[in-house]
Amino acid sequence: RVDTTRVEFTISLRENWSLPFLALQITAITCYLRPQLSALQQKVAVWLMYVMTFCFCLTWQFNQFILLVQALVIYTLDCAGFLTTTQVTTLYLTQVSGLLSVWLLQFCNSMLLGSLVLSFIVAALFIRHYQKTLQLKSDEHIFKFIKSKFGLGLTRDFDASLYLCEEAFGLLPLDTLERLAGTLLLYPYALTLLLLGGAMAAAALQNMKRSSGSSPEEKRAAQEAFRPDVAYNLLHTFFYGLLAFSTMRMKYIWTGHMCVVAAYGVCGKEAWTLLLSTLQCNSKILVWLQLLVRYAVPLVMISCLYFKYWPALMAELSELREFYDPDTVELMTWIR
Repeated sequence: RVDTTRVEFTISLRENWSLPFLALQITAITCYLRPQLSALQQKVAVWLMYVMTFCFCLTWQFNQFILLVQALVIYTLDCAGFLTTTQVTTLYLTQVSGLLSVWLLQFCNSMLLGSLVLSFIVAALFIRHYQKTLQLKSDEHIFKFIKSKFGLGLTRDFDASLYLCEEAFGLLPLDTLERLAGTLLLYPYALTLLLLGGAMAAAALQNMKRSSGSSPEEKRAAQEAFRPDVAYNLLHTFFYGLLAFSTMRMKYIWTGHMCVVAAYGVCGKEAWTLLLSTLQCNSKILVWLQLLVRYAVPLVMISCLYFKYWPALMAELSELREFYDPDTVELMTWIR
C-alpha cells in the first residue's frame, strides 16, 4: 500500500485525483488496440481515450511526463510494426487534442504548447523554429532538473534545485522491491515481463524482416502475430519502470500498472501457453492443464495474501480514529 499511493501520509494531492483517469485512459487505449473491433467500438474507444486524456491532463501538472512515455511507446510499436498507420495517427491526435483542450481551458497556457510531448508529436523542429514568434515558454526548470539529476551539468534554477532536494525526486529505494516481493507482486510481474517481452521481441524481429517488399495481407498477419494491446501494455510498464527507478515519486504510476500486468500474466493464456508448451503434452491435456493452472495459481496467491494480511488489516481498521491536528485547525481558523 505504501508503494501504490501517497494518500495515507500526505495531504490530498492532485495526482490522487488524476491516477483513476490515467488507469481509465490506458484501459481505453488497450480496448482500441484490440483486434477485430467494429467501427462503432473503435469510435467509442477513441472518444473515451480523448475524454480520459483530457481529464488526466487537467488534474495533474506532471501529465506531460506520462504522455511523453506513451508517445515513446507508440513510436516504438510503430517502428516494430505492431500498429497500423491509422492507429498511430489516432493515438497521437488523441493526445494532442487532450492537451490542446486543457490549453484552452487554462486560458491558453503557453507552457503546454512548449511541452516535450507536444514537441515530440507535432514536430520538435517546428516548435523550436517558431518559439520566439509565438512567445512560448518551455519547461526550462524541468530540463535543468533532468540535466542536474543525471550529472549533465549544474544549475542555479530555484525550481530545479528544489526538486533535487526533495526525497520524492530521488532514485527508487531498493527496499521497494522487497516490499513488492512480499506482496507476491514482483515475481509474477517479472516472469510475465520476461516471457511476453521475449515473445514480443521475436515478433518484432519477424515484422522487421517482412517489412520490406511484403504485401498488405502479410503485414496484417504480422501485426496479428502478437496482439498490439498486449505489446502496448508491456512497453508501457517497461517505460514506467524506468521512470520509477529514476524518480521515486513516479513509482505510484508504475506499481498500479504492475498489478495489471501481473494479473494478466497469471490469469491470461499467453504466458501459461509459453510455459506449458515446453512440456510437449497432448493438445487436449495441454488445454486442460492450462485451465487448471490459470484458476489454481490465483486462488493460491489470494489465499496466501489473505492469511498474511487480513488479520493485520482488521486490527488497523479497528484502531482508526478521526485525525485532529490543533495547529492545523488554528492555522485554518486564522486564515478564514
